[in-house]
Order: sequence, then C-alpha cells, then structure tokens
Amino acid sequence: MTRSSFLILPLTIIMLGWLFHCGPDKPDRMPESDPAYNEARSLEDVRTDLKSEVWSKRSTAILAAIDGNYREVIPELYRLLREDEHPAVRQTAALALADFGEKRAASEIAAMLKKPNGENPTFLLDALSKLNVASTAPMIVDYLGDENHAVRLQAVRALEQMKAVAMGPRILSRLQRISSNDPDMQRAHIMALGKIGYAPSGAYLLNLARTLEPGPNLAATYLALGRVDYHPATPELIAALDREFVKGRENALEATLQIADPRAPALSFPLIKSDRRETRFAAAEIIGTIPDPSLNPRLEALLDGTVPHSVAPAALALGQRKYQPARTKIEEALGNLEYPDRETTARSLGWMGSKESVPVLLEVLKEEEGEGRYGAAWSLGILEAKEAIPDLMRAARSSDE
Repeated sequence: MTRSSFLILPLTIIMLGWLFHCGPDKPDRMPESDPAYNEARSLEDVRTDLKSEVWSKRSTAILAAIDGNYREVIPELYRLLREDEHPAVRQTAALALADFGEKRAASEIAAMLKKPNGENPTFLLDALSKLNVASTAPMIVDYLGDENHAVRLQAVRALEQMKAVAMGPRILSRLQRISSNDPDMQRAHIMALGKIGYAPSGAYLLNLARTLEPGPNLAATYLALGRVDYHPATPELIAALDREFVKGRENALEATLQIADPRAPALSFPLIKSDRRETRFAAAEIIGTIPDPSLNPRLEALLDGTVPHSVAPAALALGQRKYQPARTKIEEALGNLEYPDRETTARSLGWMGSKESVPVLLEVLKEEEGEGRYGAAWSLGILEAKEAIPDLMRAARSSDE
C-alpha cells in the first residue's frame, strides 16, 4: 500500500461514517440469482450416474447429491461406501454421508480409516470430524503419528473440530514417549493438545518451552501454552519476547494475550525500554490490552523522553487503555520531531478517542515531511473529524506528486 493510500483511507472512513446516516434505504433482501447459472442436476440424473460403470461419474454424482441435498440417495451412498471398487468413490461417499449427518456411518468410516485400501486418509478424517462421534476419536489420535504431513495436520484439525478434550490424556501420554529425534510427530501432538485446549498438559508444555531449541516445535509450544490457558507460563512467554527467535516472539505475544494473566503487564513493563523495536511494541500491546491501572503513572513518566525510543510504545499503551489524563502529554510528545515512531504516537490519539486532539493532529498532518503525518491521518479518520477532509485531500494529492 502506498503512502497516499494511507492518507486516502482515513478520508474514506470519514465519508463512510457520514454515508451511514444518508442515502437510500438499505435493501431488505438479496437480489435474486440468475436462473441461467443454476446448474443443479435432477435427482433422476444423480441416481442414474451413481450406478454408472465409470468411477468418475459415480464420484461426480455423489457431489451432485450433496449440492442438491438429495437425501433420497443415502441408501445408495452406503452401498458405495461398502462395496464400490474404486477408493475415490468410497472416500467421496464417506464425505457425503458426513455432510448428510449420517452418524451411523461413523463406525464404518473409522474401520476404513484403520485399514485404508487406497482411500486418502484426509478425506476420512474430514468425514469423521463432521460426524463428531466421540467413539471414533481414538482412531483420529493415531493419525497424529502418520508419516504424511498433510494427514497429521488433518488429524489435528479433526480433533479440534470435534472438541476432543477427552483425548487429552491419550495425546499427552503419546507426546511424552516421542523422541526429540522425531520433531514432526512431536509437533503434531503439541499442536493437538493446544487445539483441544487440554489444560492438564500445561506443566509438560512449559517444560518443553524451557528445553526446546528455537524452531517450529518451540513456536508451536508457545501457542499451545496460550490455548490451554496455562498461567504459570506467563513469565517464560514474556522472556521470549526479547529473544532472537522471531517466530517465538510472535507466538509468545499471541499466547500471552490469550492467557491474559493479570501479572503480564507488570512483567512486560521493563521490555518497553528494550533496544529491539518489536519487543518494545509487543510489551506495549500487552500493557495496553490487559488491565493494570497501577502502571498508568509509570507509562506517563516515559512520555518525558528520557528514553526516546520508549515514548511511542508508552503512548500506544496509554491510548489503547483510553487513559485520558495522559492525552495532553502525548500531544506534547507528538510535537517533538526528534522522537522515533511518531506515526505510532499519533495513532495513540486515535485510540484515545478524544476529539480534543483534532487540532494537534491537523497540525501534524500539515507537516511537510515525516511519518507522523500518516498516524495523524489515521487518527483523524478514526475520530471522524469532518473538518480534516480538505487537509486530507491536499495531503493525498501532494503524496502522489
């Protein structure tokens, strides 16, 4: 996105805000579709092709039965599932029966999954996840150890969709037996524990987080700790925010925000002075998102510029908290052209939500150069400052020249 686009976007937001209250009434129904595009096949055609000697026609007919919601062919789908000679037809029949909610088919699909005869396991796993029959979950867990990456991911997805928390002990036990020399299998089990939110796995996952080398498995472990809501992991996750492992920093931030431990803002506060820009703003996001009013005075104190690179993160956190007493100090800090990340400082006033900041933002918007203009434009759009429209239009034109 070009810089002129950043200036046009706030203008669009302001105009849309006005248009919400003007113009013609909202239509009360969707336009009718053109019948020329309706290519649904008749039930009789579907029935005929389900008995075709060409396997591809049988598969296509199964899909047409789903599209047409032809439940009348369900008995034929069972026959194809059990007897058809072609695996593509059998696996498509399994999916169709799942789409029709035929829970009776679950045991047969699970048996097929136990001993595949050419069927793609991802199709069968998908079918079982849709049917959501608890007795089939153990079979799905076994596929976390499949050699095929796509199959392992589908097994994780299926367990998540089934909310198979009851499989937590089984998955954790398997994970504890997996050698560190088998990282792919280890990662699938870590992901599964997180996706189903199995809380008792938190202690083991935290131990992994402390011992794994930087890489995909450590990143997955951080996410899993967030998803199982393991509060004791908060200090470790926050420490990861200032380490060299980039994906680890990203996932540790996501997990910290998901856990929302009340201790997190205070633990993060020292990082707002980090030499690493990404770390400073990660700390600001945590502080700005998770309540801890005791930090407000300390954040305000950072606005004096003693540590220049901490001004914008502090302003962002205060803005996200909508801490109005800090507004004028943020405006003063924004006026200092020497502070870094002025775009973020200007955006913090949009987060704050007070139209009292509009005059200051307009002055920044009129600056001849500098990134502060783009943050000011964003905030003016968020504040729906109609008086800013002429200046936004001029700024957008000048950026295109």
